[in-house]
Amino acid sequence: RPCGHESKLPCEEAFEMAKTAVDCKEKVSCTNPHCGHPCQVMCFQARKLQTLHRNSPIAELEEGAIPSLPQEVASLNCSQEVTVKRACGHLQKMACGQASRRLPKCIEVCAIRSGLC
Repeated sequence: RPCGHESKLPCEEAFEMAKTAVDCKEKVSCTNPHCGHPCQVMCFQARKLQTLHRNSPIAELEEGAIPSLPQEVASLNCSQEVTVKRACGHLQKMACGQASRRLPKCIEVCAIRSGLC
């Protein structure tokens, strides 16, 4: 393989594999170009991700200004914890992959006074 990873296969399968380009499925570490966090992907995916522009690691995101996921990284689910500043002003910690997709409703409990009292 061009990547250098080896597979142990029966002779006949090895010759078939040599005739066609087969994606290397070895797990490797790389950097998610969208958020800058480390991730584990298959070798063939890492080789594709290396060609994309890399952002610096994200620690904090602001609701309403979170960039959408490019199609190339949509299948990656980043588990790195980030802080999201909600539109209501609350700060919420969550997985980067969750923040980059669809934000859940704010779960902070607020004390309010009834206007009827």
